[in-house]
Amino acid sequence: MNCFTRASGLLAAGAALAFTPAIAHAQSANLFHGPYAGAEIGWEDNNGALGSGFNYGVFGGYNAEVAPQIIAGVEAKAALSTAEGDLSPEAELRAGRSLGIAGRVGYLAAPTTLFFGKVGYENVRTRLEYNPDPLGLDNGANNDAIVLGGGVEYAVMPSATLRVGYDYTDGEDGFHRHQIKTGMAFHF
Repeated sequence: MNCFTRASGLLAAGAALAFTPAIAHAQSANLFHGPYAGAEIGWEDNNGALGSGFNYGVFGGYNAEVAPQIIAGVEAKAALSTAEGDLSPEAELRAGRSLGIAGRVGYLAAPTTLFFGKVGYENVRTRLEYNPDPLGLDNGANNDAIVLGGGVEYAVMPSATLRVGYDYTDGEDGFHRHQIKTGMAFHF
């Protein structure tokens, strides 16, 4: 192989690497349109005896551009929590699953960066456990709640985004929860 062939090969490889971010950047402009699904993990702080713990779950949704740089969509989620608290030496309150749906509206600050807000409904399940439980009853309770949140989502690949967000949950019987979450979404 002569020097000219090596040099032209290196120039071609360099040009390909130089244009890769531009191609990914151009593709990411359309990244926030259409269906997506992902997973998230975070920390939550619940009021009262329920306390704090980790939360983790999955989400999926659909986005569409409704005006220049304005993205709107809907997102559903299912999550679990490790939060628990002692009510007495024999009774413990444990967080359970959360199921929710929310509307999202976002501003595309750059082709790779979306700032979003959301409002939605969530059903939070908690369990009261006795040790021992002489009656063997199901002591679970559902709590309907409104969720307000927001965050930022950033394209890390042409079909994947990372997100960081905050959710505030306001439910029945004085239930309140603060969550900070991070996650990754894959766009189709």
